[in-house]
Amino acid sequence: MMETYYAIAYYLGQFLEYVLAGAGLAFLSKSYIAEPKKRWLVFAAYVLLLVGWNYVPMETNGVIVHWLTAGMIFGQLLILGPSQRTRSDQVYFVITFETIRWVCSVAAVNLYLILSVQIEAVLAQRATEPERLQWLWFGSFCLMKLLNVLLFGALFFLAVRLFDRLYLQKNQVLEPREAVSLLIPSFLGIVNHLIRYTYNQLPGAGGEQSVLIYLLWALNDVIFLAAMFLVLYLFQRQRQQEGERMLLRQLKDMQLHVKAAEQMYDKVRGLRHDLENHALVLNGLLAESKYEEAEQYVHRFRAAADDLVYEIQSGNPVTDVILNEKKKEAQQLGIRFQCAFHYPRKSGLDVFDVSIVISNGLENALEAARQSEAPLVEIRSLRRKNIWVITIVNSTARAFETGRADGLPLTTKEMPGDHGFGLKNVRAVAEKYFGVMELSLSRSADGSRNLVTLTVMLQLP
Repeated sequence: MMETYYAIAYYLGQFLEYVLAGAGLAFLSKSYIAEPKKRWLVFAAYVLLLVGWNYVPMETNGVIVHWLTAGMIFGQLLILGPSQRTRSDQVYFVITFETIRWVCSVAAVNLYLILSVQIEAVLAQRATEPERLQWLWFGSFCLMKLLNVLLFGALFFLAVRLFDRLYLQKNQVLEPREAVSLLIPSFLGIVNHLIRYTYNQLPGAGGEQSVLIYLLWALNDVIFLAAMFLVLYLFQRQRQQEGERMLLRQLKDMQLHVKAAEQMYDKVRGLRHDLENHALVLNGLLAESKYEEAEQYVHRFRAAADDLVYEIQSGNPVTDVILNEKKKEAQQLGIRFQCAFHYPRKSGLDVFDVSIVISNGLENALEAARQSEAPLVEIRSLRRKNIWVITIVNSTARAFETGRADGLPLTTKEMPGDHGFGLKNVRAVAEKYFGVMELSLSRSADGSRNLVTLTVMLQLP
């Protein structure tokens, strides 16, 4: 009879642990599965999977269970998750999550065993009646099992929150080499488990030294989790530094744009300074009836003047340089480029901030439009009192998927680890001027193509 009670308490504790693990998986899967109903399906399937392992007729090595479970989670993501996530990203997610669950469970068991051994020793000394002793042991077992679940829940909750904050909220899209590097701690953990498993099969592995060994194993698990998150944190720091380098590169590009604008206006000033001399030369040629020479001189003068005038004139020399460069690039790619952008006068804006918006916005627009039929890129601006709105529209071949944390589209470029910073910088500029940045997908008026619209609203100082 007591064996039945012990079995019920044990399996009930296991089931509660599985429910907590399933809830953690459903929470983290928000980055991959948008529909809540599908996440509930993931939760139910995962809990049933973990429960099912208890009914496997033969003893199974924990490493095999680990890999089989990770593989089944991966299969769920393939069926229910978005196609724009890379396979390497999905592989890293499922292996890391299953490693976190497994390590937290093992750490909780080791802590539970330390306390269990001590409590059972105390009960054995104080209880004299066998019947009373067995009920006290059963009560202590239930209490320790509950404590085991609580310890697992606390460790698992902390690990899930750290993983969500350090990785999933960053909307990372991993390259295979990055995923392999980040999975090294998980692979080391698997080797660590094999060492433990081999040790536990040795004769005399328990005994009086069990408490000390359980304590060392628990400490090892905590250090292992800390190492996993330290590697992930360092990876994020590297990504952040890449973003800073990207911003520095944009600053250098802006300096080049400013220099180009200064050179252009220096030439304009030089041309204006020489106008009087040109007029004297023309008067002399006309006075001598050298009409052909005068006409050639006018043609040369007009050609020189045309080189000093931008086709797009926005009202600011720096934005003139950027817009004309982007239009030239669009023409080379066969993209129709339309511009109705006007820099606001006496606005108090930093032209560097504006250049970040239009440079990154147009770069993304050109990249998306080149993949579509009848490619189009359009930029325009509108001012109403102290509100200035920049709108960039481009055609696109396919819809975009946004990340869960920041709402920005996931990059589809070949080297995703080197991209994804542009729109974050645009949003930072919008927030600097107490504005907002929005992205939307729509159909053109004639229904012939998909259009992506980037809207940036700024409050003028």
